[in-house]
Amino acid sequence: MPARGESRRATAIGIVFVGTVTLFSPGASAQIQERDEERLIEQLDLQTLLNTPVDVWTPSKAPQKSYDAPAIIATVTREQIALWGYRSVAELLSHLLGFYVVDDLTSPNVAVRGNSGGLYSDSSIVKVLINGHPVSFMSTGGTGLGPELIPLSAVERVEVIRGPVSAVYGADAFLGMINIQTRERAGVNGATAWLALGQVGERRADDVDVSLGTSRGMVETLVAFRHTHQDLSGLLLPASSPAPSVPDYNAGARTAQGLDQESTSAIATITVRPREGRSLGVFGYYSSMERGSEFGSLLQLANGYNERSAFSENRVAQWQLRAGADLNEDFSSRLKLSMRGAYFQGGTGADNRLEIGSEYYYLRRRLGFRGADLDGHLEWTVADDLVLAAGASGLLDDEELPSRIAVAKRDIAGVFRGDVIDAISVYQGRKTFVNGGAYLHALWETYDGRLGLTGGVRYDHHNIYGDQLSHRIGLVGSPRPTLHAKLLQGSAFQAPSPLLLYAVPSAAGDVVGNAQLRPQYVDTFEGEIEYTPGPVSLSTDLAYSLLDDKTEFIQQGINKVARNVAHTATLSWESRAQLRLREWVNTFVSLELQHTVLRTGQQGYVAQVVGTAGSIYPRVMVHAGVVGQLGSLPVRAAILGSYIGVRRASETNILLNAGPYTLPPYFLLDANITTHGLRLFRRPEQEVSFSFSGKNLLGTSGPAPGFAGVDYPLSPRAFFVQMNVTM
Repeated sequence: MPARGESRRATAIGIVFVGTVTLFSPGASAQIQERDEERLIEQLDLQTLLNTPVDVWTPSKAPQKSYDAPAIIATVTREQIALWGYRSVAELLSHLLGFYVVDDLTSPNVAVRGNSGGLYSDSSIVKVLINGHPVSFMSTGGTGLGPELIPLSAVERVEVIRGPVSAVYGADAFLGMINIQTRERAGVNGATAWLALGQVGERRADDVDVSLGTSRGMVETLVAFRHTHQDLSGLLLPASSPAPSVPDYNAGARTAQGLDQESTSAIATITVRPREGRSLGVFGYYSSMERGSEFGSLLQLANGYNERSAFSENRVAQWQLRAGADLNEDFSSRLKLSMRGAYFQGGTGADNRLEIGSEYYYLRRRLGFRGADLDGHLEWTVADDLVLAAGASGLLDDEELPSRIAVAKRDIAGVFRGDVIDAISVYQGRKTFVNGGAYLHALWETYDGRLGLTGGVRYDHHNIYGDQLSHRIGLVGSPRPTLHAKLLQGSAFQAPSPLLLYAVPSAAGDVVGNAQLRPQYVDTFEGEIEYTPGPVSLSTDLAYSLLDDKTEFIQQGINKVARNVAHTATLSWESRAQLRLREWVNTFVSLELQHTVLRTGQQGYVAQVVGTAGSIYPRVMVHAGVVGQLGSLPVRAAILGSYIGVRRASETNILLNAGPYTLPPYFLLDANITTHGLRLFRRPEQEVSFSFSGKNLLGTSGPAPGFAGVDYPLSPRAFFVQMNVTM
């Protein structure tokens, strides 16, 4: 049968190609202002490219120096993304301290500092923002961190916090926070097109990422679009998988087929700045993904035809859109207001499909959401050494609760192939979720700004799970210009998602929701020291986290039931060293050690089998990289290596295995070569560059820890050739 989505993909790429040609035509390019000359000079300086910005916004919703911020934070810039060859935010996170990314070949699932969200969590233990607006898929609470998240050509920087931030952002700013800032002001000018072709495993891949921006007077505009496609078919089911469920017609199979992946993302912003200190912006955002999902939770390696020639496969398809506005007003140098609001809507697509082993029908999982959110933040500088901040937010989320819809595979008894079989379908209707929250924070500085004390508290009330209180306190100091220290303590909570609360099983062995779930909580104590003498940068931090009422789908009888059953205590040590050698080479190495103690809250056989050791997260991880200028050539080369230590299998897989097992360590190697400074056009601001990147060059296959009886293979060796056009 023809590859699914081929016609849509061709249409999308065709539209982008025509649009790109139009943007680069002489008439259109004449309307684009010249890029800032200083920015072009900086692009030729390797050390400037790799320099991490000092100013951050995310920890307190206001600009401040990173070493003054009451959070452990890392920033990755647009230029660093290009130099290291990252193709998604998930790939970026996989090389940062405190994060481990498990990809089930459908959606990356981020674990943080020894803790994972479990089956179907979809990175929900971190909150993801774009320009301060949350972009989670409300029905699951998760966020797709692959190419479906955002066009990378529109990104200016990514700010990543590891640690709780609910005291500022409320629910789901649980174990971390990611805020993606798009290009603005002078950086928005011009058109950029990233056109990539590659090979992933044995299959072709393509990636089109185009953005256009302009800044004229008081008005800035930015429009960006990205569409990617790749096919991971051919990956092997890891031998460590304790209890795979493979249908009879594929009995004995180990190779997955139908693992095509298609992602689309788009964003548009218009910002008006009538004067310094005042801005009004509007934005639109769209994201969609469609995946073959052959390592799912119910039936694996289902792609194929049974003895009656009925076709089967597992697929995931979902989409969301958001539209909103933001206002920033400096009433004076001491009083500032910012407000953000948005309407959102999303759900599963028509191609969403789950096989349950029937030769007559498959199930279409259907869920969706629509609603609005509003957030306000007021900052008052009471005195030169004292700042107070207060804020409030509201959320209205109208959920279409998870339903299972039976769809005929073939014509039987008056029902035609593709028809819905209502007699065996389950519809759950809708439910409204409402949350309101307010917070108050204070920052006091003393000793000429060398020591700062931050404290704050936030109260949230939800109509389903009640009242929640979060807090944070931090002591931040810089006794010397090159020495910075932080001592922090904070709490956070993660709300149970509609899927965890109301999931209905599709068949024996599937997930079951639990309307009595409580939020899960974390208390974290952390300290960091950073020392930056000249070309050397050293940092180390230690964190201790206590997680209560851990929520996830766990094996209970024949099904996986959502439960608050676990308590974890995790000690994390994370260190990084960076060395800059003149202007031609930059290198770094990072090390993290994790130790987690687990109490499942269960008794008898389950407690004995699962034990008390933490699961999923590696006990040791080492990342190292070097990027350098190749002599006088207009070429830069980067190499990234990662050692991923032993990981214990998930608790569900340990139970299905009737005993604990661990997954062996592995090593990943990536490389990226980029050109710069090529002038193939007449105008000086027009530049063409090329990049050649290789992922998993050693062909490491893993495995990665999985759920529901299977472990996951790693993405195969991949190569990409990319042309970058800037005008």
